[in-house]
Amino acid sequence: MTLQEFIQEIPAGSLSLFADAGNEAIHVNGASIPLASVMVAKRFFERPGNILVVAKDFKSAEVWMENLQSLVGEDFVRFFPSIGLKPYEQKVPFEGVVEERLKFFRDVGDVQKPVVAVCAVDALLMKLPAPGGFKREMRTLKVGDVLEPATLRPWFLDHGFVEQPVVSSVGEFSVRGCIVDVNCFLYPHPIRIEFFGDEIESIRSFDIFTQRSVERMDRVTLYPMGEWTLPDAELAKYGGDLTGLWWKRARYEKLNCSLLDYLPGASLVFEELSAISEAASRMNAAYESTYNEIRATVPDVVPTSEIWFKFNELAMMFPGHASLDITHVETEASNWYKVESRPQDFASAGTAEVAKKIEDFSAGGGEVYVVAPTPGALARLKHVFEGLPVADYFVGNLSEGFWLDNEKIAFLTETRIFNRHATKSRKRQIAGSVTSALMVESLNRGDFVAHEDHGVGRYLGLVRVEVNGGLVDCALLEYEGGDRLKFPVSDLQKIERLEVSEEKIPKLDRLGGKSWENLKKRVKEKVVKIARDLVELYAKRELVEGFAFPPDGRMQQEFEDAFEYEPTPDQVKATAEIKRDMECRKPMDRLVCGDVGFGKTEVAMRAAFKCITAKKQVAILVPTTILAAQHYENFRDRFAAFPVNIALVNRYKTAKEKKEIFQQLSEGKIDIVVGTHALLSEKNQFKDIGLLIIDEEQKFGVKQKEKLRELRMTVDTLSMSATPIPRTLHLSMTGVRDISLINTPPMNRLPVETKLLKRDDMVLAGAIRDELARGGQVFVVNDRVQNINTLAEEVESWVPEARVAVAHGQMNDRDLERVMESFLSREFDILVSTSIIESGLDVPNANTIIIMNAHHFGISQLYQMRGRVGRSDVLAKAYLVTPARGEISQESMRRLKALEQFSDLGSGYQLAMRDLEIRGAGNLLGQEQHGFIAEVGFETYVRLVREAVEMLRGGTTEKPVQPRVEIGVDAYLPEDYIQDGLTRIGMYQRIARISSSAEVESIRQELVDRFGELPVPANMLLLVTEIGLHAGRLRMQGLQQRKGILVATFVEFPPIETRVLGEIAGKSTCPMRYVGTSPLQAVFELGTAPAETLAERIAELFRQFADITPTPAKAEPANPLFRDTTVLN
Repeated sequence: MTLQEFIQEIPAGSLSLFADAGNEAIHVNGASIPLASVMVAKRFFERPGNILVVAKDFKSAEVWMENLQSLVGEDFVRFFPSIGLKPYEQKVPFEGVVEERLKFFRDVGDVQKPVVAVCAVDALLMKLPAPGGFKREMRTLKVGDVLEPATLRPWFLDHGFVEQPVVSSVGEFSVRGCIVDVNCFLYPHPIRIEFFGDEIESIRSFDIFTQRSVERMDRVTLYPMGEWTLPDAELAKYGGDLTGLWWKRARYEKLNCSLLDYLPGASLVFEELSAISEAASRMNAAYESTYNEIRATVPDVVPTSEIWFKFNELAMMFPGHASLDITHVETEASNWYKVESRPQDFASAGTAEVAKKIEDFSAGGGEVYVVAPTPGALARLKHVFEGLPVADYFVGNLSEGFWLDNEKIAFLTETRIFNRHATKSRKRQIAGSVTSALMVESLNRGDFVAHEDHGVGRYLGLVRVEVNGGLVDCALLEYEGGDRLKFPVSDLQKIERLEVSEEKIPKLDRLGGKSWENLKKRVKEKVVKIARDLVELYAKRELVEGFAFPPDGRMQQEFEDAFEYEPTPDQVKATAEIKRDMECRKPMDRLVCGDVGFGKTEVAMRAAFKCITAKKQVAILVPTTILAAQHYENFRDRFAAFPVNIALVNRYKTAKEKKEIFQQLSEGKIDIVVGTHALLSEKNQFKDIGLLIIDEEQKFGVKQKEKLRELRMTVDTLSMSATPIPRTLHLSMTGVRDISLINTPPMNRLPVETKLLKRDDMVLAGAIRDELARGGQVFVVNDRVQNINTLAEEVESWVPEARVAVAHGQMNDRDLERVMESFLSREFDILVSTSIIESGLDVPNANTIIIMNAHHFGISQLYQMRGRVGRSDVLAKAYLVTPARGEISQESMRRLKALEQFSDLGSGYQLAMRDLEIRGAGNLLGQEQHGFIAEVGFETYVRLVREAVEMLRGGTTEKPVQPRVEIGVDAYLPEDYIQDGLTRIGMYQRIARISSSAEVESIRQELVDRFGELPVPANMLLLVTEIGLHAGRLRMQGLQQRKGILVATFVEFPPIETRVLGEIAGKSTCPMRYVGTSPLQAVFELGTAPAETLAERIAELFRQFADITPTPAKAEPANPLFRDTTVLN
């Protein structure tokens, strides 16, 4: 039986008071929100009809939502948020709020489909237009509809959309010939509408990253970019500036209806009517006061009476509606009821105390029902309470349990049983607003690039040239002295964009000069040294016998099922990789990389649990005391439902306490120990350590790292790092260091609202006050230590009532830690600090960050600092502040604007990726590498690492052959096919990196999907690419076709094997011969036909050779350790 089915069967009694109330108003004293939610659910099932729940504030509304979604079902519950702006605030409403309101307007009003709606009092006060208007503005399109694609443009522009060449963020559309793309609210993916002439041929959703189709649809309803949008012509009067426009709404449409008009016949629920009435009066007074202040300077401001209701105006509409008032007042009136209920306490003495209470309650004739958020958590509870008189178990999410003594019924929640706070936050489906990954890499004219063979040049764009009778696109580079280099786009993978800083602009190389080769040689020598150390350490570890953990058991499954979120695909993959390593006899040495908050800790917890079930101990090593305390709390919370002993070792423990913990560790009484480097002390001996988890290893000192290296040889080791490591480097380290990447942001994290502004102390003081008013804390980050105390004094003068602390890297460790700890425990409201806050620390209560002189920070620093806020389900804010006077460079401005634009998690991740990856590479390979990466370019550097590792391990020494394919056909992407230049060069870059026939087919499908049928030159480009792949594999360095004769030229070294030559001759579908020149050539007679037909024949010919495999040339391993270990090759 489900929880919903059970609610419907609850017998008459206090839980049925609202269901039995008919149409009258009743007042109930003594009910908590979960208990009142049961009453609401009971009424909804027995008397299906709309119900409106009015909460006293936003936080309360969230609690109502959590309970009602569980009790009534998510399909029947809707949230109506307030607009999220302060009265008359000159801002645009936040997208997440706009989308939630749209969802409400879309789903309500149908009498056949009643809902339970929840709102806070400020949302109820705002006036609305008459129902029905929003639905008239929607536009439905079906496959088979006849209309011109271009006729959709005016509808989009009049409903708040912006035209872009490639759709990425929500609210963008693009019309490209016969294809219309739009990213609209209330859909998880953007929509692509394809026309054949003037008829809609297909409608499908597509992935924002790959731009590829996801699923086909018969019809689509397009929603405006808000419940109220201005036509394009009217918007032009405001210069396209939307800030503050919301408050002019009453000038454009009549606002004389309330939320009640949208919920016909609704029953009403008030979370204490008297408190709501008082709160509404305070709000009305605040609206009036702001209006009077503004009116003095802004003449045409709309009066409050046209925007908000007074509460007594709304109260006149309540009679005639059934209502439930949850009150604290008691009277003798006939419609006032008292419920004898007790809240479920946190179980301080563990599950034994709860079990005793269940037995006592049951002995008195009571029935106990247990509720847990996941099936896994429920299974665990059934196991713990086996044999106890529990009437039933349900999957559901109540914020707290309660005992109804008179009714003899109790609901208990898993979180309170295990002494944990419920952390579930509502799932939000924000439409995908992530920048396209394909755009980040695109080259712009004027970019500095490093060419693999010719060094640093400046990219000047694409030019079309004739080669052997066919047209192809070439990239044009400029070098020192104005020399220019043209090369076909098939070689684009040889160049990469260099990151340029204002301090260091790259010097152009001279074509044919020696400086580039010399630089590469210097870097290579360094790289080989680093690779040798890594390879040797790995080879030694290969020879050591470790412990092979047994496969997962039932307990492991229960532990993983008890996780209250859906794990991301990357978390699942990382967990599987770690378990595979642990079950192997060789000691594990794996690094898990992922952004802060992406769920590395959960992965580590699963590994720790696996270790404990094998009766072994786990040590968790962290660089700072605060981080140790945070991990300790997190582990205790997550393991609360299981019999696991966890201890904490840090500098605040006395010598006596430490001695006792070390004693228990040596006796095997402690399963998990969390601590700083004190854990590495000689005094500490484990009874049987099975797993070492290291967080942010790069922050430990040299001595500690040496000690860790010794431990690593025998103990399974899992390192965690919040600095991401580039995928390319990760691949090149295969067989040297095992790395798992967690790159998927979790679903429930809200984007951080980011604002770029010139310094204005009034605005900043207001931002701090807003945060403190909602009970939060604030980070203020300064770019320099020298004037940090001056800034702290200024902050104190802005908000005299706030408690301000200062933290920076030049303080001694103990003082710094003390300040951070005080801030964490809310002894201070504002922390003024340098960028030291960028990693590690989790302060869920700090939800505003102000970054002064933001232009002095790199994008990765800004991104990680912004990641300090928004760790809870409260909308966080980041202010990027530039000086009030003076200009900042264009490059800095571009960086800050990008961060302002990409406010959600995954998107900034790509922006910051390049910058962060270089740091990540430094952490992995040694910090001195940073300079080299900047000089030769990242891809070149990674290739050098890969070659060095390959050489040391005795792998192949050959470089892949990239043949010149000149077969007399036009092979390019026409401008009228891909109109946006950046997208075109981005596509060329991807085609140049293709390494298999399957990828050619994948790109072909993508081009058709995104841009329509392939024109002939684009089709030929893909054909030439495929021919080049086959030819390169057969070590052919050039193909030329003239008058039906194809000449293939082989590389001279290493010479092609006779076996391969024989196989080519045997499989050829046309007459052929070899010409014994140096280099060797093969001549194929194709016959006469148009150039395109000959190209098809060549492709078909080379497909016949697909399974011919030349033997790769091997190097003798440079490391003797490898010569007799077959395991490695």
